[in-house]
Amino acid sequence: MPTTTNFTEAKITEDDFSSTVLETAVGETTTVPSSPQQKNWTILGAADCFWTTSLDYSGTISYTVSGIPCQYWNTKSQHVIWNLPEDKTARKTNYCRESTYSEGGPGCYTSNANVLWEYCFIVKCDACGIDERLPVIPFGTTSHFHIAKFIAMVFTCDTLTPGTSVDHCPVAQCGSDDQWTTDYSTSCTHDDCYTDSTTYQGKVTCTSSGIPCIVWFNKPYKPAGPDMYTNYCRDPDGSGAPWCYTSDSNVPWDFCPVPKCF
Repeated sequence: MPTTTNFTEAKITEDDFSSTVLETAVGETTTVPSSPQQKNWTILGAADCFWTTSLDYSGTISYTVSGIPCQYWNTKSQHVIWNLPEDKTARKTNYCRESTYSEGGPGCYTSNANVLWEYCFIVKCDACGIDERLPVIPFGTTSHFHIAKFIAMVFTCDTLTPGTSVDHCPVAQCGSDDQWTTDYSTSCTHDDCYTDSTTYQGKVTCTSSGIPCIVWFNKPYKPAGPDMYTNYCRDPDGSGAPWCYTSDSNVPWDFCPVPKCF
């Protein structure tokens, strides 16, 4: 299990750390626009948005992507706060902000003792053209947005059929170039879900944010056998869901877009 003194790099379980997951159906809306005169990401479900950079966000949203109220930045309950907001005027509030750790988007420590920190659904107002050039949803899948360092659209199979998983990344990412990636793909076999994450044998090769996974070999936690020479999402330490080390130096590891079997 990767360890560090900084909370954003600590490897903890899926139940303890849910900051990377937001199950927001495409088309779901909210009524908290940052600039009601201009079309922005609130029409796609964002709680609020910013027009320049996340460091400039000055709104009053105070709940996370999971709907958990934020902890006040100047308190120690439920969590000891290691990184304060860059926005010094917000340090006595519980407003979502980017902290001195530079997470890449507004977030907060949460008021839930079991969830340390999460992003808030606050994104660049006009990111990737808003709704004008959304990725094409693959046939037989359902999509939802995933909010973390990047906005991602994750595709989940409607049904699974007998067969063997193939290499795939079922995620389109709204990247730093303000374009959606187009090299996403899906695999919809019985291998492509998990009941016990430690025995998952599917072939997802990216995180839920669309960041490519890297090969496990030479990492402190790695699967046994031939899988250590792959970059397939696995759960070698029993975290509760498949994950991987990533190719982004600012995101050492993350969970993968692998659904539970039903």
